Amino acid sequence: MRRLKRHPWSAFMWLTMTLCGGCSEDGLKPVSSRLPGPAPVAEIADHATRHAALTSLSAGSVVHEGARARDSDAAGLWHSLAQSLILKGVQRRDVRREMDAYQAQPKFLQAASARATPYLYFIMTELKKRHMPPDLALLPILESGYEPNAHSPYGATGLWQFMNGTSNKFGLQQTQWVDNRLDIIASTQAALDYLNTLQGQFGGDWLLAIAAYNAGWGNIARAVEQNQRAKRPTDVWSIRTSEETRHLVVRLLALVELYRHAPTNNLVLEEVPMAPFFAPLVLREPTDLKQLVSLARIDEATFRALNPGFRRGHTGPSHDQRILVPLASLEATTRMAQTLGPSKPPQAPAERLAATPNHKMGPPRTYAAKQGDSLWTIARRYDTRVSQLEQLNKLSRDTPLRIGQLIVLAPTPGHAASRHAQTQARAHKYQVQDGDTLWTISRQFKITIDQLLSWNNLKAKRSLRPGQQLIVSEPA
Repeated sequence: MRRLKRHPWSAFMWLTMTLCGGCSEDGLKPVSSRLPGPAPVAEIADHATRHAALTSLSAGSVVHEGARARDSDAAGLWHSLAQSLILKGVQRRDVRREMDAYQAQPKFLQAASARATPYLYFIMTELKKRHMPPDLALLPILESGYEPNAHSPYGATGLWQFMNGTSNKFGLQQTQWVDNRLDIIASTQAALDYLNTLQGQFGGDWLLAIAAYNAGWGNIARAVEQNQRAKRPTDVWSIRTSEETRHLVVRLLALVELYRHAPTNNLVLEEVPMAPFFAPLVLREPTDLKQLVSLARIDEATFRALNPGFRRGHTGPSHDQRILVPLASLEATTRMAQTLGPSKPPQAPAERLAATPNHKMGPPRTYAAKQGDSLWTIARRYDTRVSQLEQLNKLSRDTPLRIGQLIVLAPTPGHAASRHAQTQARAHKYQVQDGDTLWTISRQFKITIDQLLSWNNLKAKRSLRPGQQLIVSEPA
């Protein structure tokens, strides 16, 4: 009989978070952005060890605690989350503008909220255990639209959009069989570990931590130090950041306000039960996942949403691989896994045989439209411009998209090469388009914002004008 181990996490009832009475306020920072948190982790590199030692309660306690949670809060998770949100920002005009923009595209938030259903209880439970703001459960809406297998054109992957460098520091390794950046439990724990570390490094300021999650700790730390030397405020609104980083913070605060008063803001949410959706199950032997799912009668789409990290429908040659299954299917899956014998992994394609734990996955060039998508929502999700999507797909931003319609996200290599040649012919200059920012241009030409500022004698906060000519490569 196969060796098999259940591995459910502990299920906690989500309670309203009590605010600290002594939270400080400085500059323009919202009052509740600087909150007490757990002690920061000393070294980021140590997290790789932490992720190898996940602990949990028994399967029986998961069901029992889930049942008690359902009895105590019939309103569901979204209602509980709305009552617990603590960050403030509605007084800022840029937050209000983002709220208006989201309200003009209600299907995007409704679709993202629906996709959050399998993961929300787990993420909220992890935040509660760590005494972290429940508002962070909304961050994956901005990072990935709560799509577990989301890939950005720049290489970020998963619910929490980990890049290779950061993911390796947190033990989210990649092989030809599995990409742990997509693992729901591992990536969530890594993201919360990272955010917790950042808030500790920035004196408990969660808005600075969120900014650093986007821009990198070093960039925000240097901006803070620069303001400290100049005796200026060091809150997120006062330091020098990229437009993308500032927009992320503003958009998160806009989401907090929208979800805090969802009915008033005409945000229709399907309530999620106050109970776990999935349970971990450790497979001791190499397993054919497609066969297991079929025998256990698990919906294939649901299984893929819970296990997006498995690349080839098989756990591979490794032992003790954790999968996630719907809690309602745990007993049946356990029985089927015990019945199945070890499965020989399929032969890897030749191009994957040389894959290493640090193997990089190329960014996608296309995206299949889902319910509620528009060019606007896709542009936001994949850090690109609506104007570029219009040009690449020969569409208008007002054109309704069909479910499954393929949207080109980035130029093909040939198109990119042609564009590069044109840029060279223009003496390494680029004409600013509507919607361009220093950040989008730097990404497009693989240069830094500092280089753009230096080559063009620009100031960081200067707005770009459509038609403006910018030098985008090292001047001769």
